[in-house]
Amino acid sequence: MGEGLRVLIVTPTYLPDITGNAITAHRLYKGLRDRGIEVQVVQSSEVQKLKDSGSYSELRTLNSELVVHALHALKGGVPTMEMAGRFGVPFVVTITGTDLNIDLIQLENLQIEQL
Repeated sequence: MGEGLRVLIVTPTYLPDITGNAITAHRLYKGLRDRGIEVQVVQSSEVQKLKDSGSYSELRTLNSELVVHALHALKGGVPTMEMAGRFGVPFVVTITGTDLNIDLIQLENLQIEQL
């Protein structure tokens, strides 16, 4: 089914942390993997570190068969959008929970609305 397709999931937290984003990311990982899709999960802090250092060398294996899926618009979406733009790969951001109900209504986070 997913032959050749690769998905990179970017999440603010991942297991063993027990948060909504960690659980969602793991469920996505398992569901996609069980369908034969190559999946990798990274925490958004790692993507941000790569961005801040100016080096995305650890992610240079990205290609046109990759889709990047970020969880949380502010913590995952912003670094994902910048990374995906640099490599010209499609991306999607899922907005739920605290992200939707708190973070997006705070004035200091208006950069998300401008994206």
